[in-house]
Amino acid sequence: MVRSMPTLIRQFVAFALVVPSALSAQSVPDVTTTDPRPNGGLTLAVFAAPYQGTGSLASVLLGAELHGLPGRPAGAGARRLELRYAVTGGPSRIPDRTVSVSLTDTAAGGPELERGVRVLTRLSMPPGTYGVRVTARDTGSSRSVSAVHDVEVIDLRPFSIAMSGLVLTSSAVEGYTHVESDEDRVLPILLRPPAARRRFAQSERLEVQAEIYEQWANGEAEFDQQINVVTRLRALDGRVLWETSDLGTSEALSGDRFGYIHSTLVPIRDVPPGQYIVQVGAETMYGVPTFVSREVPITIVAAP
Repeated sequence: MVRSMPTLIRQFVAFALVVPSALSAQSVPDVTTTDPRPNGGLTLAVFAAPYQGTGSLASVLLGAELHGLPGRPAGAGARRLELRYAVTGGPSRIPDRTVSVSLTDTAAGGPELERGVRVLTRLSMPPGTYGVRVTARDTGSSRSVSAVHDVEVIDLRPFSIAMSGLVLTSSAVEGYTHVESDEDRVLPILLRPPAARRRFAQSERLEVQAEIYEQWANGEAEFDQQINVVTRLRALDGRVLWETSDLGTSEALSGDRFGYIHSTLVPIRDVPPGQYIVQVGAETMYGVPTFVSREVPITIVAAP
């Protein structure tokens, strides 16, 4: 049943018609996943979420999830997961990046490995369209797998209100997570890390998060400005199955940014199995109304 929010939803529909194209939501799949068959049973899933960085640079959260790793045998020697990030495209060359994750300590050993390994890192990227090749290698078996994920970065500064990419997690997210920044460790409600999962059972709890940024023409941020945030679950034909609103207040974020961090649970228990869109939209409350939205496609399956 759709919750009643007449004023906000009327504004949501009206402003959706005039949102700048650079900030419009995209309904294409936002996760690249490999086929395990040609990769020795390994599956690599890659997702990206651009956040506001310094100047025109974006701080892009890159998530790489590896499944198909065996647990650590008793008495096994040193073992690492090595990830190499090679970026092509864009206006300037971005140096390759390598992240090495120890798989021999207690936290990463045994059953945790069998549930998957998740690596969350960040790259500073100027506006542009990129291909990010992520190559993961397990030194214990010498097996490797590679995937190329497309990332589009826009300059968020010209807009009075802007939004980061969306990140999702669920109550069923498991495995070992390696993070380079503590702020990426977990989402605040379910206390699970951002994940590549886009297929959810009805029995799961689903959380979505976005950062909303405010910029002003004089270059100064205004504190305590209110932002209306609406989250929807839509069918592919446009029907709204569920929606809720959140009235947030802008504040200082890390890295000299100003805005509001929005997290909410999306109920899916009573949603029929099928393909859907999770959409988050935000609008300013004062001055000239402006609106921004992003969306992520998901699939809901019957509870086991």
